[in-house]
Amino acid sequence: MKRTRSKDLVAVDIVSPCFNEREGILDFFNELVAINASREVPFFVNLIIVDDGSTDGSWEIIKNIKENSHVVIEKVRLSRNFGHQAALWCGLERSRSEFVGVIDIDLQDPLLVLFEMFDELRANGEVEVVYGDRLSREGETYAKLVTASVFYKFMKKLSGHNFNVQKGDFRVMKRPVVNALVRVKDYHVFTRGLVPWLGFNQLPHGYHRRERLSGNSKFTINKMLMLARNGLLSFSLAPLNALFFLGVSVVSLSLSFVIYALLSRLFTDVWVPGWTLMFIVNTMFSGLIMAALGVLGQYVGMIFEQSKGRPVYIVKEIIDGSSEHSV
Repeated sequence: MKRTRSKDLVAVDIVSPCFNEREGILDFFNELVAINASREVPFFVNLIIVDDGSTDGSWEIIKNIKENSHVVIEKVRLSRNFGHQAALWCGLERSRSEFVGVIDIDLQDPLLVLFEMFDELRANGEVEVVYGDRLSREGETYAKLVTASVFYKFMKKLSGHNFNVQKGDFRVMKRPVVNALVRVKDYHVFTRGLVPWLGFNQLPHGYHRRERLSGNSKFTINKMLMLARNGLLSFSLAPLNALFFLGVSVVSLSLSFVIYALLSRLFTDVWVPGWTLMFIVNTMFSGLIMAALGVLGQYVGMIFEQSKGRPVYIVKEIIDGSSEHSV
């Protein structure tokens, strides 16, 4: 749909993935409209809400949200739950404005901070990405904070890229960055890793993350583990390198043991004793081999899924204001 806006207003796209967030959708939209209206010069906001196969009636609420003169909505419904990263990718591919922001609908990342990041990005011509740097994280368990910290420090060490432990997907980007990002053809997208990998000039913006205002987190332990797995295998060959050096070490140890056994047999009258030891060693090495095959299988599995060429997501329905159609 063709929309008109004042030439004095700067257009921004805001991408918001949504999965079973019916309790907070209207709060999110109303807060966005209020903050934008309170600005001396509001933005012309194109809000791209991507419903990631919600089953709690979220889509019905999204369909009925009314636009206003400064905030228009592109409502996208996926055919099923493809995952947060896939829904985010869908929104990024549909964005068109010079400035693009990413924020979840749960409002843990404040909308006011998003607008501050837009202003900072526009004011600094050298900067191409402004990302949220969490100074505090209310409402999150100690276990989650520790595991997230360990994972991102581990990723930074293994990949050589700047995986800041306090970064998520909350950021604003200029059009060249988004264009470069969506040209990546990964099936298992890991956006918070791809943006640092792209390069460009990136600036942190400190903020305090709020506790979720409504509903419960949909990011289960299984989803977090899958995200961690995709991130690690997509950005690092360290597991394969570790297996190689482990294999070299085991072969060296085995050769030493063989030489010792032969020398003992040739120059002494004593056989090398230790059937129990041999059983333990064989069992241990069998376990190592199985673990190695498991790591190799993870990489082969990702290659297999990538080679099939399936889309990251499938759109079922799009509503862009006045028009509505199914895909």
